[in-house]
Amino acid sequence: MTADLADHLIRPGVPAYADDIRAVMRSGLPDVTKAGYADLRFGLLEDMLVKVDRMSMAHSLEVRSPLLDHRLVDFVMRLPPSMKLRGWQTKAILRDTIRRYLPPATLRKRKQGFAVPLREWLRTGLHEMVGDFLESANGRLPTDIFNEAAVRRLLRQHRRGEADHSAVIWLLLNYGAWHDSFIATGPAGRASRPRRAQIVA
Repeated sequence: MTADLADHLIRPGVPAYADDIRAVMRSGLPDVTKAGYADLRFGLLEDMLVKVDRMSMAHSLEVRSPLLDHRLVDFVMRLPPSMKLRGWQTKAILRDTIRRYLPPATLRKRKQGFAVPLREWLRTGLHEMVGDFLESANGRLPTDIFNEAAVRRLLRQHRRGEADHSAVIWLLLNYGAWHDSFIATGPAGRASRPRRAQIVA
């Protein structure tokens, strides 16, 4: 990420803490270090850790992230790129450190997140909810905003296995639920409808 790109992405009015991103991007630090810092600031602090914290607290769980100890993070951020990457292999130092404790198959595994099986849920357990919210006569998507035919086509393709539209369907489902709860039920909400847009599938 270049300094100009950082200025473009961080719009005026964004809280002052975004200034540190500009400072890092304008510095003489290696590109790998800049990318790592941006990932830490936005990917972790503004997204993943927030979600983990909220969901774990909602279920009375106390989550610990040992690799995010501030002393370890500070140490790793100061390391030269040559120690962080080995060709296209990432986390080279971490792999070397834990090699003696884990089987080779584990070390060779690709990075794996904690994504839920959304594709299958939308075809099975959430099938009726999707139909009720997105395509029935009482659907929750406002017809003056969304193209009904395009939404039906998208759902049909997903159910037949012709394409994986789970991410889009999930967004539409959330929008439909939000619209039904906060817009369609109140006269004040109806007066401030968003501008017309068409979903193109």
